[in-house]
Amino acid sequence: MPGGTILLSYTELKLRGMEVTFCFSDDTGATWSETSFLLKGDLHASSCLIATDGLVGAIVATDTSIIWVGLDAQGGLAKTMISLEGVAGNFASHFSATTYEAAVYLGVATTDHKLAFFTYDPMTEDWSKSASPIDPAIDVRWIQTSVAEDGAIYLIYDDGAQGQIGVLQSTDNGESWVTKAELDLPFYLRDDAFHFDVSEQTVGDMEIMVELDAGLSANALYSFVGDVDDNGFGQEAVAAPVEVTEDYFVF
Repeated sequence: MPGGTILLSYTELKLRGMEVTFCFSDDTGATWSETSFLLKGDLHASSCLIATDGLVGAIVATDTSIIWVGLDAQGGLAKTMISLEGVAGNFASHFSATTYEAAVYLGVATTDHKLAFFTYDPMTEDWSKSASPIDPAIDVRWIQTSVAEDGAIYLIYDDGAQGQIGVLQSTDNGESWVTKAELDLPFYLRDDAFHFDVSEQTVGDMEIMVELDAGLSANALYSFVGDVDDNGFGQEAVAAPVEVTEDYFVF
């Protein structure tokens, strides 16, 4: 926050719903103050803090809605509805947000397993939803949003039915999308609900790590590395499996 204030948030299940708490520290964590509000009746909630030059607050997702909670220097809260669509996941956590300059981009896997994309425009100070970037029939469970140095937006999503990870690119703030890659997982690693993570982009490169149950009480990690500036994505699959611990294999 402005002035070097440290800000963190967490959610906690209470008797009447989920409580969202924001904590502030002006002395590098030596002491803290806090403010909170209750999401009555909600049993699933997650929050994601956002801070740009003109915006400080959090995206708060539940299984019934997504809201923006703006924060001021005195700990005051101002809530804005982003969407009445719920977010997938045990704690409504299957969403991903990132910033570019003063804009905020939000990718969501909804409770009915659709991909939704929202933008915060700093000029109008409004949130808006774009048309669905993919076929609504695709069953999406996981989503990650990334922005390159040139402002190009990337949405990475799973298609469990096809055993694929899709990589989409937009160069017009989410108004239109092109498919940069459809990455096939090995047949023996496919699952209806695999999990993946995207490392921080560096100079146009993107690494996608896939984690899923490989059977026999082990988890598997599978990696794709690509140049997102190249139309072909330049997938570099890994080699043969290497056992690194008792419980994990790296591919």
